[in-house]
Amino acid sequence: MRSCKYLIILFVLIQGCTDKSILFYKTTTIKDSKWVWSDAKTYTYVHSDTNRKVHFNAALRINDNYLYSNIWIKYRIAGEGLNETNQFSIQLADDQYGKWLGQSSGSVLSYEQAFIENKALKPGTYTITYWQNMRDSEIESVLDIGLKVTKGEPNF
Repeated sequence: MRSCKYLIILFVLIQGCTDKSILFYKTTTIKDSKWVWSDAKTYTYVHSDTNRKVHFNAALRINDNYLYSNIWIKYRIAGEGLNETNQFSIQLADDQYGKWLGQSSGSVLSYEQAFIENKALKPGTYTITYWQNMRDSEIESVLDIGLKVTKGEPNF
């Protein structure tokens, strides 16, 4: 009986720690930590909540051997009447001093960057594809890339 009580308390604590604003989150490992132009990463998000707009965020992990202070990422989002291609940059290091800006865990740095904010979507399936869009066809020290979709403002 006593262990059952502890399990219930643990379950309640775990449920309370989950971020209810996250609708979708998935990351993909970059093979050999070398991201080439042709290596597209694709995610499928199924949207059903018409009461709220959504934010699309890129999640990125690099190691501290990465050679640049930023990364350019090209994306395409398609689905339910939407077909958009654009690019965005994630600032990885301070331009003046070169200090890494991400969350650090040893030699690994984590970043999150919104690339679409408060987008009203129709219910349905959306495909989001990323490509690295740097000058070099292959960039090293990129560990993984991901997509995080979170709740935005109410949809009026």
